[in-house]
Amino acid sequence: MLIDEFYNSEEENEENEVPIFDLISQSYKPSGNIKMIASSNRIIVMGLEDNLILRYDQSKELNIETFRFTKIENESIIENLFLDPSGLHLIISCTNGQNYYHYYSQKKQPKLSNKLKTEKITAVAWDPVPNKSAQTDSILVGTSLGEIIEIKINSKVSYKESRFQFKEKKPITGIHYNRFPPYRDFFYVLVTTAEEMNQFIGGPDLKTLFLSYGKKKLTTSNQFVENGSTFSKLSIFNTQKKKTFAWFTSVTIYFGELNFTGKNPKDEDLQIVEEAKVLPYPLKLNSNPKQNSRSKSLFPQDMILTEFHFLFIYPTDLSVVSTLDGKPWEEKKSKGTSNMIGITQDPETKKIIVYSKKDLYKVDVFEEDRNIWLIYLKRGDFEQALMSSKNKEQKDHINQLRALHLYKNGHYHQSASVYAKTTLPFEEIALKFLSITDPDPLQIYLVNKVDTIKETDPTQASLITTWLVEVYLQNINDLEAQLKKKKQIPLELKEDELMNYHIDQKRIKELENKLKNAIENFKNFLSDNKQVLDQETTYSRIISHGRIPELLFFAEATEDYKTVVKHHIRLGNYGAALDLLVRQKEMELIYIYSPLLMFNSPVETVQTWIKLKKRLLPQRLLPAIMRYSPSRNPKGIKQNQAIRYLEYCINILGNQDRSIHHYLLSLYAQMENDHDLRRLLRSEGLVKVYDQKYALRLCKKFKQDRACVYLYGEMELYEQAVELALKIDLNLAQEKADMPDDETLRKQLWLRIAKHVVEQVEDVPRAIEFLKQTDLITVDDILPFFPENIKINDFSTHIKSSLDTYTKEINDLKEEMKRATDRAFKIRQDVQELPQRSYTLYSNQTCNLCRKPLQFTEFYVFHCEHSFHKDCLKEHMIQNYLSNFQIKSINNIEEKILLLQENIKLGITENKHNTKAEEEILSLKKKLRKKIAFDCVICGEIVLKLIHRPFVHKVNEKVLDSWKI
Repeated sequence: MLIDEFYNSEEENEENEVPIFDLISQSYKPSGNIKMIASSNRIIVMGLEDNLILRYDQSKELNIETFRFTKIENESIIENLFLDPSGLHLIISCTNGQNYYHYYSQKKQPKLSNKLKTEKITAVAWDPVPNKSAQTDSILVGTSLGEIIEIKINSKVSYKESRFQFKEKKPITGIHYNRFPPYRDFFYVLVTTAEEMNQFIGGPDLKTLFLSYGKKKLTTSNQFVENGSTFSKLSIFNTQKKKTFAWFTSVTIYFGELNFTGKNPKDEDLQIVEEAKVLPYPLKLNSNPKQNSRSKSLFPQDMILTEFHFLFIYPTDLSVVSTLDGKPWEEKKSKGTSNMIGITQDPETKKIIVYSKKDLYKVDVFEEDRNIWLIYLKRGDFEQALMSSKNKEQKDHINQLRALHLYKNGHYHQSASVYAKTTLPFEEIALKFLSITDPDPLQIYLVNKVDTIKETDPTQASLITTWLVEVYLQNINDLEAQLKKKKQIPLELKEDELMNYHIDQKRIKELENKLKNAIENFKNFLSDNKQVLDQETTYSRIISHGRIPELLFFAEATEDYKTVVKHHIRLGNYGAALDLLVRQKEMELIYIYSPLLMFNSPVETVQTWIKLKKRLLPQRLLPAIMRYSPSRNPKGIKQNQAIRYLEYCINILGNQDRSIHHYLLSLYAQMENDHDLRRLLRSEGLVKVYDQKYALRLCKKFKQDRACVYLYGEMELYEQAVELALKIDLNLAQEKADMPDDETLRKQLWLRIAKHVVEQVEDVPRAIEFLKQTDLITVDDILPFFPENIKINDFSTHIKSSLDTYTKEINDLKEEMKRATDRAFKIRQDVQELPQRSYTLYSNQTCNLCRKPLQFTEFYVFHCEHSFHKDCLKEHMIQNYLSNFQIKSINNIEEKILLLQENIKLGITENKHNTKAEEEILSLKKKLRKKIAFDCVICGEIVLKLIHRPFVHKVNEKVLDSWKI
C-alpha cells in the first residue's frame, strides 16, 4: 500500500469517528454575570460581577454555596481567582488592587488580607502537593509590578517575604514551581511576563533559589523573549509520565517539554526546556462588522494546554489545534446567549470548563490520543507512532510502512525484522527478499516470522523453520568454503608470485569468527524452535550436509537421547554415552544400552550404575551383567565388575531381589576360594533371600563342599551334612553333629563320626580319646565298630569306669523313686483331709464381687478365703467364662432344683419320697457347684484365661483417661 493512499484511507475513517472534543452546554445558569472561574479537585469557584463568590462541588449534586465580600471599597470588582490544588484555599484579586483570602472549611466570608494589599496579584503558584489542612506550604505570588512574593497561609496569610523583582516592573502573567525530580531539596520555577519567560533552578529552599539569581543578570540561557508582545499566558500540563508547557503570547506560541532526565540542578546554565517549538495561532477571521476593519483576524479570548492539543476560546468558537504539527483539528460552535470569555482546567481531574458571562460549558474529551500515532506516522517517526498506537491494526499499518521505507532505502536487514511483524502475505515478502543478492535479510525475516506465528499457525511455522534449517546450513557451508579457499595457496601462481604471496590472516580470522557465530546462531535456532521443527526432516537435512555435531546438538535439545547415545557407541565414545545417560531422566535408555556398554567399558559402566543409586532396578541390569567378561577390564584392574555392582546392590542398597542374590552366588561359586561364597550364605541372616535348594545345586555343580555342608545344616539335613563333612574336616563334622535339638539324632550322628574315627585310625587309645569330646556315647557304644581281633585288655580300664558309672546312676534312680513315693503319700493324706477343712465367717463378711453382706443369701467360700454370693458368682461366670451350652446346662439344673423344692413345699410327693427328693437336690447342687464354683474367679487358674482382656472396660472413659501418659 502506498503511503498517500494509506493517509487518505485513514482520513476517510476519521470523518465517521466520534469527535475527540465536544462542547456541551450546562443547564445551570448563575444569578449574575460571570467575571472569572477557577477549578481544582472537582471544585468550581465562580466570581460574579456583583462580587458574589459561587462555590460548586461537582462530587455533590446541586451543591452551590454563595459567599460575599466582607468589605467593598471603591466599587471594586473581581478580576482574578486563584484556587489551590485541594480546592480549599482561594485568593481573590480585585480591580482596585485589594486582595482577599477565603478558607472554605471555616464556612466564613472572604476577608481582606492586610499583608496582600500592597499591589494587584496577577499570578499564583501553589505547592503542587494537595494539602487539605488550614496550613499551606510555600506559595509564590506574582504582582502587577513584576515582584515575586513568597507567602504561607494558616487560616490567614501568616507569612510574606519578597523574593525577586524584575527591573522592568512589568506584570507577571504566569508562575509555576515544583520540586526538581528526583531531588526533594531543589526546585524549578517558571515565570512569565508579557515579553519573557524565565526559569529559576536551585535550593534547598525558595529563598536561597532566588537569592542566587538576584546577584546575576538573567541571560538567554534561562529565558525566552518575545519582543512586542502585549499579552502572555503560561499553561502547564503535568503528569507523572509527561510534563509540557505552553507560553501563549500576543505574537506566537512557545511549546515544549520539561526534561529533567539525567540532569543535575547544581549545574550552571542548566536548561530544562528543550527544543521548544514556535507555532502560529490558527487564523480566525473577524466577522463582526462593527469592529475596526483593519482587524481582520481575531485573537483568542483564552487558551489552555492539554496532553496533545491547544484549546483556544474565541467569542463563539472553541478551536482545537494539535501540539505536534500545529494544524487545526476540530472546531466547535457555542450555542449560548453571550460570547465565550474564558477556559479553565482542573489540574487534578483534567476536566475542562468554558464560560461566558451567562453560560457554562463542559468540554468532553474522548480518547484525545487516538490519532496521535497518525501524526507521528506522517512525520516518519515510526517509533513514536508505534508507542502511540492503540490496537493491532494500527501497529500493523505502521510496521508495513516502516518496513517499506527501510526496504526502499536499502536497509534490508532492518526491513526484514519489521516485515516479520506485519500481516502481509508470507510469499510476497519472501519473494521480495529472494530478489536481492544478500541472503541474510531473508534469513532474518524467516527467523522473526517464526516467532510471530509459532502459536497461531504451527503448520506454517514448521515449514518455515525447515526452510530456515536449509538456509542456515547453506550459509555455514558457504563460510567454510570461503575459509578453506582463503587458507589455500592458489595453484595457478607462478614461482616468483608464490614468493610474494601472503595469506590474509585478518580475513581468515574474520571468516572464522563469522563461521563460529553462524554455527552458534544455528544451534540457538534449533534450541528455540525444537517444538515446531519436524524431527525426521531436520535430521535428514542436517545429515545431508554432513553436520554431525549440529545433529547431536539438535537430538539432545529435543531429548532424543537414543540417537545421541547410538552415535557415541558407534564411534566408541563410551564415556560420552555414559555421561549423557546420567544427565537424562529416561532410565529405559540405560537398560537398553547397558549390555553393549558393559561389554565394551565395564568399569565406567558400573561406576555410572553406582552413581544412579536407587534410580535403577538392578534386576533389569542382569542381562548386561551377564555379558561381562573380566578380560574386558582395562590393564591393572583385576576386580570383577559384575561382583562389584552386585555386592553394592546387596550391601549398600539393601537389595532383596532373589535373582540378584542368585547370580552373585553363581559368580562366587565359580571362584576357587570359597570364602566370599560362605560369607554370603551366612550373611543372609534369618531371612533367606536365596533359594537354598538352588544354592545347594549350584555348590554341588562347582564342588564347593564346605558351602554344601553349611547348606545341609541350614536345611536340617544333618546326616548328609555330617557325611559330607567327614570327607573334608572332622571338626566340621563334629560341629554339624551338635546342631540338632533331638538328642537321639545327635547320638546317631556322633556314632557315625565315631565309626569313621575307628575305621580310619584303628587305634583304641585314640578312639577312646575321641569319646571325651561328647557325653552322648560311651565305650560300649563304639565297641561294635572295632575289629574282632581287638583284645579285651585294651578296654578293661574303660569298661570298669563304665560299670562304676552305671552303678552310681542306679543308686541315684532308687533314691529318686523313694522321694517320689513319700510325696505321693503326703498328697493323698491332704486330699482326704480337705473335705473336713473349715473356715470362719464374720457377720460383716461381704461378697468379693458385689461388696454386699454374705449372710442374707446362698454363697460360696473358697480355700483362698475369697467368698461370693451364688448369684453373683454365677452371673460373673456366665459373662466371662461359660459357653452357651454350659449356660443352658446351668439353667436346666436350676429349674430342676426349683421344681423339686416346690413339690416338697406343696406336699405333692409322699413323705417316704421326700428324702429321695432332697438327695436329688443335693446332687444337683453339687453339679451346679462344679460348673460355677470349681475355681476362684479372683485368684484361681481360671483368671489366666482372661489375660488378653483389658483391666478397665472401654465404657469407663474416666478411668481410661487417668491411665494415659
